[in-house]
Amino acid sequence: RQRRRLCSAYQARGTTRTARMLGTHMQRLGAKSREDPAILGLTVLSMLERLWYVWKHTHAPFNEDEVVASLTATLQKLLR
Repeated sequence: RQRRRLCSAYQARGTTRTARMLGTHMQRLGAKSREDPAILGLTVLSMLERLWYVWKHTHAPFNEDEVVASLTATLQKLLR
């Protein structure tokens, strides 16, 4: 149990660090978000992960070009 908790703690710190970096870069690129950059980054990472999971694992009827175009448009809107 102790080992499992330590692994989870390390994973959470790594995810938070990555999310903060992503959120910080997005704010520098123009995201109007005023919240903690880690929250913005975690929101975007979660959206990306869920999109990929649902698209790939449910065999959603969209081709890669459609998914990339939609994702690109969504991220561009966040940066305006």
